[in-house]
Order: sequence, then C-alpha cells, then structure tokens
Amino acid sequence: MQLFILFLHSVFFIATPYFLHKKLAKQPLGKFFGYGLVVKLIAGIALVYVFRYRYGSLADSQSIFEVAVALANKFYENPLNFLKFCFLDYKISENYKILMFDWTSQTVFMYKLTSFFCILTHNNFWLVNLYLSFLSYLGLWFCANSLAKKVQSSEKIAAVSFLFFPSVIFWSSGILKESFLWFFSGMMISMVLSFSTFSYRMALSNPTAKIIRIIIFCPLILCLFKLKYYYFAVLIPCLFIYLFGVIILQIAYFQVHIKKIMLFLFVIMIMGVIIISNFHDNLRLGYFFEGLVSNYYYLSNNSDVDNLIYYGFTSNYFYSVVINIPNALYAAWISPMLWETEGNILKLMAALENTFLLVLLMYILALKAINFITNIPQNSKKVHILLLCCGIIYITVLAIFIALATPNIGTLVRYKVGFLPFFVYMLLVAIQNNTHHFIKNYKKS
Repeated sequence: MQLFILFLHSVFFIATPYFLHKKLAKQPLGKFFGYGLVVKLIAGIALVYVFRYRYGSLADSQSIFEVAVALANKFYENPLNFLKFCFLDYKISENYKILMFDWTSQTVFMYKLTSFFCILTHNNFWLVNLYLSFLSYLGLWFCANSLAKKVQSSEKIAAVSFLFFPSVIFWSSGILKESFLWFFSGMMISMVLSFSTFSYRMALSNPTAKIIRIIIFCPLILCLFKLKYYYFAVLIPCLFIYLFGVIILQIAYFQVHIKKIMLFLFVIMIMGVIIISNFHDNLRLGYFFEGLVSNYYYLSNNSDVDNLIYYGFTSNYFYSVVINIPNALYAAWISPMLWETEGNILKLMAALENTFLLVLLMYILALKAINFITNIPQNSKKVHILLLCCGIIYITVLAIFIALATPNIGTLVRYKVGFLPFFVYMLLVAIQNNTHHFIKNYKKS
C-alpha cells in the first residue's frame, strides 16, 4: 500500500511540474519555473536534515506533523465530525483539544491545514513536506512573475529575490506556517497585480473574470487572517490601496489631481487600518502596542540569552515602540551580522545575506537616490510610484512590528521571510536602475 501511494505521488511530482512548465513557458519567469521548483523541494528536505542532525529536533515541524496525524486519524474514525471541526466549530472540543500542543487559534488552523495533507499522503512526513514546499513555491513564483510583468527588465531580479534567495527558499519550505503564508499571500498579491494590468473599462466589460478572482480571493484572505493575522493587518490595506489607486489613476479626470488623490488614499488606508483593528483582540488600537511589549517579554523569558534582541520599553507603550523603531528596522533588515553568529550555521547563512543587503544599501546611498522608476514607460510612472509606496509601507511596517514582538534572533530570521523577498527585490531593482542611469549620464559626458 505504501509503495502504491509513493508511486502515485511520484507521478504527481513529475507530471504536474512538467505540465505547469509547459503552460507557463511564455511567462516572464517561465524559464525559471522548473529550476526554482527543484531548488525549493531540495530546500524543504534540507530544512529537515539541518534541524534533525544539527540540532537533534525538528521543533515546530515535528509537533505540527504529530498533531496533524492525530487529526487525520480522527478523520478515518468519523469523517463528518472531523469536517465539522475543521470548517464549522469555533471552539475546540475536548475530544480534539487533548491532541494539541498549542491551542492558539493560528496554530490550530495550521494543524487543520496540515491534516488534510496527512490524509492525502496517508501520514507520510516526507510527502507532506514536499507538498507544502510545492504550495509555497507556487505562491512565490506567481507573485514574482506578476512583479516581473509590472516592472520592466526585472525578470532575473524577481527570480533571484523570490525563487533563489537562500533564506526565502529555506524558511518558507516544509511543514512551517511560512509555507502556507506564502501560498496565501503570494497568490493574493499576484491576483491584485494581474487585475491591475487590465484597464478599468475592460474590468467592467468582463465581469465574469472579476467575479472568479473575487471568489478565489475571499477564501485566501480568510486563510491568511486565521494563519497570520498581523501579516493580514499590513498586507490587506496595502493591496486595497494599490488596487483602488490603480483604478482611480486610469480615469482621466483624476490624473490632474494626483496630490489630492494620494492624500485621499492615505486617509482611506488609515480608515482601513482602524476597521481591521477590530478583527482580532491583539489588533485593537487600545491594546496593540501593549500587546507588542507583552509578547516581547514573554518570548524574552523563553529564549536563550545569546539569541536575544534587547529593546528599552517603558510603561508608555506607544512611546516605547516609537523610540525603538530604528533598532527594530536594523534587527529585521540587516541583523544578524557576521560578528553576531557565534558559530551557528543558520545565523552565519543569514549574516552573509545581511552583509550582501547592507552593501546594496550603502551602494544606493552612494548614488544618492533610489531611482526605482528609471526606464519605466512614461504613461505608467504614476502606477509604479503607487506600487513602490505600497511596497515600502509593507516591508517597513511589517519589519517594525515583527522585530519588536520577536526578540529571538533565530525566530526573527524565519519570520521576516514574509517581507524579505520584497526587500531584496526593491534593492536590486534600485541598483539596476541607478546603474543604468549612471552609465547613461557617463556616456553623454
């Protein structure tokens, strides 16, 4: 039976990539699809071996899988009750609660998602690992491909940032929340960017395509909220403002009132943040900053001293968060550095990447400007400025909140994978366009 199951899944992992490679061959990143997928699946396997043989434990992956297997076994006992638990029950019944190591809603949702893959693979750890890596890769690839369509001459940069950057492919692989995170968020970002490539009139004249996107988009939003509500709280306003802004900018009347439109969009974003703050207790504006500080102290008390990031907090939570923003950005964007690795191989890998990113930042500062919109067609500059602004807001706000709430260096390296590829992508595009601009001016002189 096991051999037959392995045979069926082997056919899937051979036939599906081949079909997708043929189907996506004409896309900007079509030529990278097969190579990136192989690297991604290897990364999922490597993650298991690094943790099992280097640290002696699979940590989150093992605990998630064990609970998912227990839930899958419940499916075999009573499929109807299992489906009710997964889709209808908001409270964990004692019959299921005793199976779980962590009862927080986000982790329970992760257990549920993984259990479906356990059922599919008959509780095979390695197959579940490969399927989740594959899902994550689809989100990363479609997101990168949509960006490559929007930003001229950025195909290779998108491939490097999303498909081949070591931390991105490593920490978004296997049985981790980040695998599902990237499937949900990557597909949503791709859909929004793809929708914005159509004109406003075309969207109105083709309502069926729009309805299909909305039908797919809504469950993705719900899943992202249930899995990582803080990513949801930052990503959704950015996507909404970008989409709303693109529609407005395609109407001729509004193109002469850009400053007013930008101010209006900013007000709409603030209103959206206020609305979203009511979706989860930890997002409430009256508690949010206190929650960040509380989470910091909770993780600090349960972390190794050598892995701690220290912030100075006072009883004034809002003021404490504000004054620690520079330290948080440093921690999220370019920490750990080489002198902070202490012989840890995973920290060393992250430090090498961060050194590379720091060099890019210094190079951009040396050129005195981030000329992101160089070589972009004149009639689409405004849309690309909007895309750039939304990207900067996303990677900055998310970096601040994740860093402040996650004082453990090792955990932060993993958590920041949600915005890291965008950070790398924007830096590399800035380098490319500034270099082209410099060479063009040099030749003229």
